[in-house]
Amino acid sequence: MMKFHNLRAVTHYLNRIITLSLGIILLIILIIWMMTRTDLARQHHRLVYQEIRSTTQLFESILSQQLVQMANSPSFIRFLKSGEITRHSTRIDFLSKISILYSPMLVGMQIQANDNTIIFADGRTSDTFVNFKLCYLNKRIHAAYGNCYYHWTLYLDKTELMNEIHQINKHLKPCTTERCHLLSIFNKPRFGDFPIEQATPLLLTVELSGSTLKIDAIFVAFILLIVLLGLWIHFKVNRSIDTIIINPLKVIITSLKKGTLPNPYTDIAEFHYLCAEIPTYYRSKEKAKLAQIAGEVVHDLKPYLFCLYQLIQRNNQFAQEDKLTIDKTVTDIETMLSELLARYKVQPSREEATPSASCSVTDMLTSSLNLAKIMVAAQQATLDVDYSEIHGVRFIVANPLLFNRIILNMIKNSLEAHATHLTVRLIEEKQKVQVILSDNGKGMAPDVQNKIGQEPISCDKIGGHGIGLFEANQFIKNWQGCLSVTSSSYTGTTITLSFPIITSPFVFLLVLDLSAIHTIVILDEETSVHESWRDKLSPYQKNIVSIHHPNELNSILKRFDGEKTFYLFNQQYPNSVGTTGIDLIKQYHLKKRALLVTNQAYEPALQTTCLAHQIKLLAKNDISLLPVTT
Repeated sequence: MMKFHNLRAVTHYLNRIITLSLGIILLIILIIWMMTRTDLARQHHRLVYQEIRSTTQLFESILSQQLVQMANSPSFIRFLKSGEITRHSTRIDFLSKISILYSPMLVGMQIQANDNTIIFADGRTSDTFVNFKLCYLNKRIHAAYGNCYYHWTLYLDKTELMNEIHQINKHLKPCTTERCHLLSIFNKPRFGDFPIEQATPLLLTVELSGSTLKIDAIFVAFILLIVLLGLWIHFKVNRSIDTIIINPLKVIITSLKKGTLPNPYTDIAEFHYLCAEIPTYYRSKEKAKLAQIAGEVVHDLKPYLFCLYQLIQRNNQFAQEDKLTIDKTVTDIETMLSELLARYKVQPSREEATPSASCSVTDMLTSSLNLAKIMVAAQQATLDVDYSEIHGVRFIVANPLLFNRIILNMIKNSLEAHATHLTVRLIEEKQKVQVILSDNGKGMAPDVQNKIGQEPISCDKIGGHGIGLFEANQFIKNWQGCLSVTSSSYTGTTITLSFPIITSPFVFLLVLDLSAIHTIVILDEETSVHESWRDKLSPYQKNIVSIHHPNELNSILKRFDGEKTFYLFNQQYPNSVGTTGIDLIKQYHLKKRALLVTNQAYEPALQTTCLAHQIKLLAKNDISLLPVTT
């Protein structure tokens, strides 16, 4: 007869398995995290250096423009070329002109002729100085030719110069930690339009405040979540065994000892029944539901985790597109888990936990294919994408997350059918848009094709948990679309998803009108976004200005005519915590001359805010398809 301590041994054995499994998972996560953190830290260091260098270059540009403005002024030139007698009468105009240059960083100035005659001297000398040649020809400065009769020396205070740079970028400060960046100013043959004749080395050790890579907190939170999950499973296993097996057995055995069983034969039979149920306990109805949910989670997470693994395995640093893909993948995983949890609280069947909405078909499809390309490449297959037959940004009714999972599952099925070449085409025809997926895999038998849309089917797979063609067809019907399949054995399969085109939401921009625009300013930290906009706008011969940090916006607003300048903002700026594209548009009153271009274009809260402030939206994946008029 089985005793209580034997049942407790079963419980302890299950707990040990759970603990060991969680330990292995934590170890794998730790290894992957260490590899990922190294690459992210290297990339973060490079971005910080770029921001510091960009700030220094902006300082040099401002100072160079001030020097050129003074050197080209008539009062400056008259003062230089006047004799000793007439120079006294022009001195007031000369001093008035050079007053725009005076600041705490400039402690002294001297202008000297080639014959060592001192034309002007003011202030004091210092160990830090730079000596420019002044070359004139037709009153313009030129480096290669002209009358180089004068030498212009500026004496600088190193501490005050650092303060001037700090005014341009408030996050830049002298280095006090090990994260120092060494910057050198006046270390080139030229400074703007001025040839440098002589200069002392001007080296600054600086750092960016708040530039620490703050990602360890995420890792700690994730580890804590895994530990809490393990504790919850431990609690549920012990409580379930106590409730269903051990407590009833205690009652029966206690009654047998006391001889108080009202129906001894029935209760003894129940006792044997409970003992026999121990090996099959986890096959009960309740555990079957949990197993189904677990199966769905594992199946849906596989493509995402596989893509993350492939990205981490790359030896080179993360590309900009890879960073966007990782960000989108993490968001999808979080949303998927929330959806599965919400569905289980109601019932274990597949339903949309989040409602459908008006979405750009190109944005959803591009997001899916960015992941699919990694899966296809890992299987040494090829994937061709063709958007040539779509004319602009087109909207359909869909759930972006479910659409993503449907596309990924179809491509995964093609790869499992030994396909080596896949094509995805997007076609616009008669107020409908079609997504056509084709492969050269082993295809489907006729009897399997006849069941599509009528019942769940599986081709050579057991216990599938993914979104199959049956469920995909149900979801697409809910979105007013339809699904059709053409296939033959050993020749391949073509799946066509057809959706009616709907009117785009008011918050999205349909056409970019540049008829009255001369300058376009792009503010985004991602280099790939700047490249996409330049490829899109280069045929229209507009002045395109690229900036990567919100702190650069003030100088841009001063340089360009407001009515003839159009701005393209991103929503989030990771290196400027607390600053968003909407904040910048509201702060500088640019809602009629700005467009918010973001990967979060379909978040309801963001759309509501944009509608309230009359700000237009565009998804980043739709940049290439946006119509432009001039």
